Amino acid sequence: MTKYKQYFQEMIAKNQDLFADFKKIHDLFAADRLKYQDQYNTQGAVVNEVIREWEKRLCLRMERIVHTPAI
Repeated sequence: MTKYKQYFQEMIAKNQDLFADFKKIHDLFAADRLKYQDQYNTQGAVVNEVIREWEKRLCLRMERIVHTPAI
């Protein structure tokens, strides 16, 4: 399995409740944007931070592999 897929699956597994809660809010927001906009934006910001954190981990790991000098 490629590293990005492994990281994605690990991110989902470790934050399963967060993503499930966001899915519920997303569905409510899709039905009534005005009523659920604040909740959607607040929860969406948390989800974005989690995604950015995992993206950063993957990118840092990739940079170490690329920039490691060959011996």
